Amino acid sequence: MQERCETVGQEVSKHVKNISVSDLTKNGVSKSAVYKAMRAGQLTFQDGKADPVLLLAEWTAKHDNRWEGKIGPALERIIQGMGLVLPDEGKSRQQELTDDEPVLDADTAPAHLSPAMRDFWRRILKENGLRAFQGPILRVACEAYDRAEQARRLIAKDGLLLNNRRHPALDIETQSQGLFLRAMRQLGLETIEDLFFRP
Repeated sequence: MQERCETVGQEVSKHVKNISVSDLTKNGVSKSAVYKAMRAGQLTFQDGKADPVLLLAEWTAKHDNRWEGKIGPALERIIQGMGLVLPDEGKSRQQELTDDEPVLDADTAPAHLSPAMRDFWRRILKENGLRAFQGPILRVACEAYDRAEQARRLIAKDGLLLNNRRHPALDIETQSQGLFLRAMRQLGLETIEDLFFRP
């Protein structure tokens, strides 16, 4: 049984094309830039490895578009070098998707989201029929909205100042709201009216 599990694990690892921080540094990104992006929550590595396509989707949704950096182009080079499809290419071919490509199930809302965001997840999927490759972007958006709401509640409880200084939750709220809107824009759901308000 153990031998079978090891064999299955090896087969899976052959098909999973993960990269590490060193792959980014080999493509012209400094280690300090990668670690800064990781601390800012713009890149997520688990056990030192990550799927480059998911990394690029996360980076695109979370980084500040006003600043051009080397991380996005480096990830694109890595993805193309591996023969994988870039997330933007997948988005641009959304009209060409066929019925056999997986659609996200509205009942698969992540359990860690707030009840309001789980309802939002279900409604967005029922009304827009997002595809599986768009799931991580929707998850990031929902998590960002929840984080903004948590920060708003802290500010309401503590006030704008905490220990005679600007409350740190003010920045968290602003950044999380921006991340939510960028992720929604990436999904093609740009206006708040489309997202929350009904006539």
